[in-house]
Amino acid sequence: MLKHLFISTPFVAIVAIFLSYSFVFAVEPQENFDYWKKLLHYDGKQSMVTPNSFFLHEEGNTDYIAELGTTIELLNSEKGNLIACNYPARYLWIKDRGFDVPSFDIESCLELKEYVDGFQKDSLSLVFASEHIDSPASAFGHILLVFHDDDKPLLTADTIHFAAETSQDNFIKYAYMGLSGGYPGYFFRTPFYIIKNMYVIVEQRSLFFYQLNLSREQIKFLIYHLFELRKAEYKYYFIRENCAYQIARLLEIAYAHEHDDRHSMYVLPAEIVNFYNDRVVNQHTIEASLMRAQRIFDKMTSDERQTYSSAIKGTLPIQDNLPDKVKEVLAIKYEYMFRRYRRVLPDYDEAVRLKFNNSLPAPPLFNLDKNNNKNMLGLGSYMDSGSRGVFIQYRPIGRDIYENQLAKLQESHLTLLDTQLIVTDNMKVKLHRLDFISAKSIYNRSSISSVASWSVNFGINRQNSNNDAVLDLSFGVGRGYSGKYFGISLLIGSGLQDSDSEGVVYLKPSIELICYPVNNVKIGFAAFEKYGNRGRYDEVTVFLNKDFNRLSILAKYIISGSTSGDYLILALRRHF
Repeated sequence: MLKHLFISTPFVAIVAIFLSYSFVFAVEPQENFDYWKKLLHYDGKQSMVTPNSFFLHEEGNTDYIAELGTTIELLNSEKGNLIACNYPARYLWIKDRGFDVPSFDIESCLELKEYVDGFQKDSLSLVFASEHIDSPASAFGHILLVFHDDDKPLLTADTIHFAAETSQDNFIKYAYMGLSGGYPGYFFRTPFYIIKNMYVIVEQRSLFFYQLNLSREQIKFLIYHLFELRKAEYKYYFIRENCAYQIARLLEIAYAHEHDDRHSMYVLPAEIVNFYNDRVVNQHTIEASLMRAQRIFDKMTSDERQTYSSAIKGTLPIQDNLPDKVKEVLAIKYEYMFRRYRRVLPDYDEAVRLKFNNSLPAPPLFNLDKNNNKNMLGLGSYMDSGSRGVFIQYRPIGRDIYENQLAKLQESHLTLLDTQLIVTDNMKVKLHRLDFISAKSIYNRSSISSVASWSVNFGINRQNSNNDAVLDLSFGVGRGYSGKYFGISLLIGSGLQDSDSEGVVYLKPSIELICYPVNNVKIGFAAFEKYGNRGRYDEVTVFLNKDFNRLSILAKYIISGSTSGDYLILALRRHF
């Protein structure tokens, strides 16, 4: 009898637990489980949070019902108040759903209260930071949340952003780790004055604010959830589970009970901002300091420009009787050189103490329709001296040098998996080019300061004398020079390729010229030579691109030193 009792007791317990979970399924609609899974940061069948310390059940990262059951069980135990204090958003959701759990006063939880009271809560803005081409993780922009009180300066606001914790790896390892989820990712809380200094001055990225229609109560509940995430760790993927993806998931907590399955293979910051566009109640912009300086510089008279030049050269003292435009540009220039390069220019103290009246209108707002870096399809014709064919191009993510970038501070090129095919007149399909990753900083458009140009490319191309499709890896560094509507870049590069004609190792000097003659029209000229250990190859490209919102027409003529000779590509390209 006693033996049977010992055997049956565990069995009864297991059955009881199973029935309790079945009861949860029976009484709770599936859409409410969707929100519970959001609180656990599920993506499909498991959570994106990697440490088990985030979960109360040992299999909570793959079994959300078990996690719910364990949470309810612990809330009903002597640890109930501790669990409610450490998981306030989960506790409030469970209590609101009518589950049988005690009532706890989470307002009295000391650590939680200190955390929540430390946030500003009158408004919450979704902020888009423009791209930073020198950092692959931010090459298509970055988004963050700004918590702000109406009666306090914006510089004192709180920010939450999601980022990878990286090491000082080389570019290839950095890209590989970021694409494969090799870096851990976290939600970081940073004072806004630090964000503004780093983004607007050091990295020269504009910040576009979109205040959301969230109540103070919704914002507070989101902060409760952030408290639960303070030790959560994720795998960071540059392309999908990145800053945009995780911030979007966080906002789904604030907009409770909204089920969202829009996320695809690639997630970009701009599309997340676009998704929440109908919830925006106010907008404003803090533009990159050099962009502002350039706008002021463009409005200077010739005398004011001469005064600015004399002050920079040190032949004219920096003092308060200078024109306002000159004083503001000097202040920006001196601050930028110090914060970006740790270089203290002569008369630094005098420059940063200058007082001036702002004369510029508000900076432009971010136009999402003209900043789509996702999915480009091109279709057109290919012609060379011996054949005709159809040109097909598809790129899932990126922007190339042919696109209009006149509104940007930095002219650049960045593509992933850019595939170009030729279907010849005898119906043969030929790989014209495949760029696994291709990035290039052409020049900085500011007249106030310029930065180095650089390039990196890994892919398959036919840039060799035999016109063979070969694997090619190259790097280049140099300098860019620009005016408002034109720019030129000079690079010296080297690379490795699997080529019989030029050899494996080569040097590659190049020049690239960009010009905007009229609105929405871009023309360019590029030339390079490959000097290999077996031979030499040269190529010259002339192009013209005309934009029509999400459509563009590209004409590209290439003078090639290969056996195929010169060729022409005409293509209609669609961005979507």
